[in-house]
Amino acid sequence: MSHKSKQFLWQACKIAVALFTVGYIVWYLQQIDFQEQNILGYLNSLPLYFWMLLPVFSISSWMMETIKWQLLATSSQRLTFTQSLYQNLTSQAASFLTPLRAGEFALKASYFQQHQRKNILKAVAYGNFCQMTVTVIFGAIGWWYLADLPWWIFFIGIFILLILMHLSPRLHQRLSLSAGIAPILGLSALRYVLFSSCWLLLLSYSSTSPTPTVISCITAMYLTVSIVPSMQLFDLALKWSVASFFADSLAIPMESMTAIVAVVWLFNTVLPVIIGSLMLPFPQFQKAAIS
Repeated sequence: MSHKSKQFLWQACKIAVALFTVGYIVWYLQQIDFQEQNILGYLNSLPLYFWMLLPVFSISSWMMETIKWQLLATSSQRLTFTQSLYQNLTSQAASFLTPLRAGEFALKASYFQQHQRKNILKAVAYGNFCQMTVTVIFGAIGWWYLADLPWWIFFIGIFILLILMHLSPRLHQRLSLSAGIAPILGLSALRYVLFSSCWLLLLSYSSTSPTPTVISCITAMYLTVSIVPSMQLFDLALKWSVASFFADSLAIPMESMTAIVAVVWLFNTVLPVIIGSLMLPFPQFQKAAIS
């Protein structure tokens, strides 16, 4: 199969998932007594300090991503914190409207000289790989807990993880990156904890389920959303569809879950996209990012 055929097939899969997601939402809403006014009622019931904590969690997670990008780009060029932050936010804005996060790769590479761009593309891919690795580890543990699987499956997972950790230095060496594996994985894990805290704060407030169950649902949701091919524009719909499967388990009304999904999406996804989009038109910001 040619490269173009693979790209077409991947795009077709993403469109199919988007259409299925929209169809599922329409079907699901017809099956339940969904009261839109309860969404506003739930939002009004949230304590004031929640609205202060949520942006703190989101911004802090992007601070971790900024430090991570500083480390990843070191093999090509040393970046200041401000440069790294600008490159991260603007590339997030670009990736929001492009398939396969192509905008992130293209825009970050454009901030560097021609001979550095191959290493930069590798660094972006490796950073995303590390973030996905953390998502898979936490998500697998979450699904294992929710499914109440036997302990031997957990130990098999640990064994596979050890094999991957043994092979990861070879991948790191082939990519010719100067940043160590442990710091990148550590920052990826810290970022995961921070942006997941938005979910934990709202779900813990809304559900009487035990905290381990709530955390497991969060990690399982993130893993499911991450492995399903989708377009960024339909990210909210996909998150809502996946979250609807966990609403009953957490004894949360669907109206409240809808509000939670929307609030988390706004703070974790839309907020950095808006900031990045506002930065893009100003040449002085771009000049500072590549100087």
